Amino acid sequence: MKKMSWQGRIMKASSELVSKQQKNRVQSVSKQRDQEKQLAKLQPIPKGITLKQFTLFGHLIEHLQAVPNSDKIIMYIHGGAYFKGSSWSHRALTTRLAQLTNASVYVINYSLAPETPFPGALVDTVIFYEWLAGKYPDLPIHIVGDSAGGGLSYATVAVLRDKHLHMPHSLTTLSPWTDLSFTLKRTQATDPVITLAELQAGAKAYADGHSVQSAKISPVFENLRGFPPTLIQVGEDELLLIDSIAMHEKLKTAQVPVEFEIFPKMWHVFQLAAPFVPESEAAIKKIVNFIEKHNEK
Repeated sequence: MKKMSWQGRIMKASSELVSKQQKNRVQSVSKQRDQEKQLAKLQPIPKGITLKQFTLFGHLIEHLQAVPNSDKIIMYIHGGAYFKGSSWSHRALTTRLAQLTNASVYVINYSLAPETPFPGALVDTVIFYEWLAGKYPDLPIHIVGDSAGGGLSYATVAVLRDKHLHMPHSLTTLSPWTDLSFTLKRTQATDPVITLAELQAGAKAYADGHSVQSAKISPVFENLRGFPPTLIQVGEDELLLIDSIAMHEKLKTAQVPVEFEIFPKMWHVFQLAAPFVPESEAAIKKIVNFIEKHNEK
């Protein structure tokens, strides 16, 4: 088996150290969100990327571009266990996607639990997708989401399909969280990024009394027929590996064109480490190729 790059080993060790420190102190949701904002300030916007922010339907939207006239749109749905995460916490990934795809990348800061539980985030992403489809009627739209945002991506596409609305040209999910009912048998593995306790807290806050086996909360229970071509990427050493395996099987059963890759020794949403970690950069380039392949108008 190919060895992990030295950059990957450094990043994984650093993540493990941070994770151990956080386990030793209980932090409020607001404190965790504030830390994300402070960390984002340490990440400069790459040269050549134009970043614009605007408010739509009461939500902050980020629009990232590497070229002025793109032939494609990416709607990025960030992760964060439904109670944290934002456009700024995921800029390392969204700016890289903008650079390599030459797409117009849009990121919505959707409603978070516990302030706004289910179906708040789903309503936000569906409305925002409809807005994009109306603004760019002649351009292909691709949805990309990670972790909770990956699960939310499946739920968003399911709503669009059920309502017979404009569908995305492709769907890409990175380490998607698709089972909030904990029916799937997970092991902690060696994931340095997320914990079972964090998932349990996020599931409780987001579901807020609704059935966690609802297909729009846990897309592993969704009928996936009629979905667009889908790419799933997941790390071998992560807690949500089984979620990706289950979705891959369900997509195949639903006869949806699907590509699936497990990256050896990688952790939860390791793509955020691009371009520093070669494995992360390689994964993003595969996303770029997948989107390009399905970008016909």
